[in-house]
Amino acid sequence: MSLTELQAQAAALNTEERHKLAAFLATLRMKETGEWDQATKRDDGDRKGWVSLDEAKRKLLGES
Repeated sequence: MSLTELQAQAAALNTEERHKLAAFLATLRMKETGEWDQATKRDDGDRKGWVSLDEAKRKLLGES
């Protein structure tokens, strides 16, 4: 499948599917650049400003 075909298929997805695809692609990019290791390493330091996964999802999806 060509990139053009992939883009057309992605454009035809519903909003939730596009969000999942975007998250998948972002994860792939992070793994390629090494950012994944940095983002997922355990850090026992200050957690001030951390948000729950539900809060992060709401923020990423633009929900209030």
